[in-house]
Amino acid sequence: MTSGLIRAHPAAMTSTDLGRGARLTTGIAGLVGVVVLGYFITFATLPDVTASDAPGAITAWLADPATASTALTALAVGALSYVLLLVFLGGIRRLVGMWDPDGIWPSVTGLALVLFLAGALVSDAFAWAVPLTRRTAPAMTVPPELVALLDRGWLVALVEAQLALGVAIGAATMAGLAARRRGVQVPRIVLGLGAVAAFAVVPLILMPDTSAVFLATNQLRLLWIVAVSIWLVARPGARTL
Repeated sequence: MTSGLIRAHPAAMTSTDLGRGARLTTGIAGLVGVVVLGYFITFATLPDVTASDAPGAITAWLADPATASTALTALAVGALSYVLLLVFLGGIRRLVGMWDPDGIWPSVTGLALVLFLAGALVSDAFAWAVPLTRRTAPAMTVPPELVALLDRGWLVALVEAQLALGVAIGAATMAGLAARRRGVQVPRIVLGLGAVAAFAVVPLILMPDTSAVFLATNQLRLLWIVAVSIWLVARPGARTL
C-alpha cells in the first residue's frame, strides 16, 4: 500500500491538465475580459497632446460635460476588465507551471504578469485622474500642460505594461513548446500566435511613441488571449493538453 501511494504522488505532481471547470473559468474570463476591455478603450477621448492645436483641444475637452460625466462609468468598466483578466492570467500562470514544472518559464511568466498589471494600473491612474477631478471638483482649473504631462506618463506606463505582457506570452510559449516536446497536445496556432505576439515587443521598444505600432502589436497580444481562451473553452476533457 505504501509503495502504491509513493508511485501515485509523482503523477499528481506532474499533471499537465487544468480541470474542466478551471479551463472554462479561465477561457470565459479571457473572452469576456477582451470584450470589456474593448468597451473600456472607447471612453478614452483625450485629444492628441502632441498636435499643434493641443492646448485649445485639451481646453475644449476639459470643458466638455461628457469628460466628467463618463469618468466614473469608465472607472467601473476598467475595474471589471481587471477582475476578468486577473482570473484569465491566473489560469495561464497555473497552466505554465504545469507545462514546465522544473524550468524557469513559470517564474518569468509570474513576474511579467505582475509587472503588466502594475503598469496597466498606473496607466489608468494617469489617464483618469483629470476626468475624475473634473467630476468631483468641476470648478477647479486644470492647465492643459498638466493634462499633457499626465498623458505622457500614461504612455510610458502603458508601453511598459505591454512589454511585460509580451514577455509573459513569450515565456508561456516557451513552456508550451517544452510541453509539446514531451507529448502534451498544445495547438500549433496557440504557439505560433504566442511567438508572433512575443516578438512584437521589438518594434514597440524601438518606436514606443508611435500609435500605429502600439495598436498593431496590441492587437496581436489580444488575439493570443482570444485564441487561448477559445482553446480552453472548446477543448475536450482529456487528461493531456
